[in-house]
Amino acid sequence: RIWVKVPSIPTGTKTIYLYYGNATATLANDFSLITPNYIGTEFYSTCLGVIDGTGTAFRITSYEDNNSITIYRSDTWASVWSTTLNKFGTASYTCNADLPYYINSTKPISLTYDNIGPDHASDDDVTSIYGNKIWIRVPRHLWICSYDNNNFVRVQRTDLTNLWSGTLNEGACWYSGALTAGFFYINATFDVTAQFGLEDDNIYTIIYGRT
Repeated sequence: RIWVKVPSIPTGTKTIYLYYGNATATLANDFSLITPNYIGTEFYSTCLGVIDGTGTAFRITSYEDNNSITIYRSDTWASVWSTTLNKFGTASYTCNADLPYYINSTKPISLTYDNIGPDHASDDDVTSIYGNKIWIRVPRHLWICSYDNNNFVRVQRTDLTNLWSGTLNEGACWYSGALTAGFFYINATFDVTAQFGLEDDNIYTIIYGRT
């Protein structure tokens, strides 16, 4: 796949030329044009339900209307769950089993997983994503850090009511440690790193940031 950015697309057809073979050409890579890897239509994931056994679930958010989503066990290819979501719609599938799964959707979704059980003190569930329009499920704690000055950030609930908004400069972060578990929408002028989960001792996680 080749991604290109053009000022406009005229009515009808347009020819785009690709030149290659010039070893002295200036690189013009812009990874911001590529869809972030936390948004897609196909995901393979384990459930890891045996770690906790209570409340282990895949959390799904849809980025478009009329989005058909199906979850299969990828070892048997048996369908275990399906639903249809509209834009900004959310759903959770409780797996509670240490099995491999295949999550397929007809349109883009984001997928997170948590094993937050009743004993929050024993959980180490923290992850991160990077972008400027993000739908995620937050169990309780949320950190947002900016890479640019004058970055206006808004955090909204699923009904788009405002939870928090403010301007962050480069290196500044906003934190909330008392959210009610649910899906939240982060909309920023420029890209941010959002970390979310329930932190305890011995956390190990990858932090996604600017390329």
